[in-house]
Amino acid sequence: LNVDSASVFAETGPIMIGVGDQIAKVTDLIPDENTQGDVNVTFKTRFYPNAAETTHGPFTPSNPTSMRFSGRQLRMRVEGAKLAAWRVGNMRIDAKAGGRR
Repeated sequence: LNVDSASVFAETGPIMIGVGDQIAKVTDLIPDENTQGDVNVTFKTRFYPNAAETTHGPFTPSNPTSMRFSGRQLRMRVEGAKLAAWRVGNMRIDAKAGGRR
């Protein structure tokens, strides 16, 4: 869906483990079943609040969607993949606390 030639999207605020004192190692996305095929998902991570963001994706949601990245802070962006109405429900990520290695 395009509005004035711009894509429609939904984006989270920063997601952290605890208060950002742990590195999140993300391995899977478990999407809302109604979004499969209608959206693409992109993640942006950073290790420090003032550091540059690294983009991961876009991923096409499947059940589950395999991915591998890490960061102290991450944001998720869901963007329409086709010209259609879509909605996002409860998306889940499989993340474990760990170090940078």
